[in-house]
Amino acid sequence: LMEKGVPKEDIVLAFQSPFKRPYTGFATA
Repeated sequence: LMEKGVPKEDIVLAFQSPFKRPYTGFATA
């Protein structure tokens, strides 16, 4: 997605535990 121009802040990594998501640099949902 990032290669297609989607900012990291707009991508949610659902496979990461919710408590880890704030530290990934990606969006948190």
